[in-house]
Amino acid sequence: KGQPMADSKFDYLQQLIQRTRLAHIAAEKRLLRMDLLVKHATVYYACWTVGLSLATSFANSKWLAFLSIASSIVVALFTVYAGSQNYAVRAEQMKNSYIQLQDLWLDFDSSEAEEGDRAVFADRAGERYIAIIRQTENPLECDDGQSRSAFDELRIWGLRIAVYGTPLMVAGAVSIAMALGVLSWC
Repeated sequence: KGQPMADSKFDYLQQLIQRTRLAHIAAEKRLLRMDLLVKHATVYYACWTVGLSLATSFANSKWLAFLSIASSIVVALFTVYAGSQNYAVRAEQMKNSYIQLQDLWLDFDSSEAEEGDRAVFADRAGERYIAIIRQTENPLECDDGQSRSAFDELRIWGLRIAVYGTPLMVAGAVSIAMALGVLSWC
């Protein structure tokens, strides 16, 4: 009577481990993409700030000086925030987790347990599974390959456009305002 439950738990755990492993692989990739975006954005904004600072040397403009100071503050805050997110460290934790999950999953494949031992094996595997997933954060819903949608991809591209487009939009708005005489160089 206990055997169908053991088989059910055995099969369920094997599938759960595989799904979790795939989600952790996707989470690692997402975190590495975010780490790369943060690094690029930090350099990008720092270059804009240097350009604004240099421009204040050649043009006597209160607005340009204000933008340079504001840009410096934004870059400093962004750098502190981005550094506190620890994307690379979190990605490494996800990688360690999915490697451990792979080992556990392979134990299921190589398990030659007799039918009566499957329940014991499933219990031990369940304990190992819980110990492994406790070591990392939960992956996001978008890390589940089945639920990743076009909206998730659009959101990623929107974030990139916002990060790289914001300085261009601000520079364009200031240029237009200056051309219309709303802002003056003095």
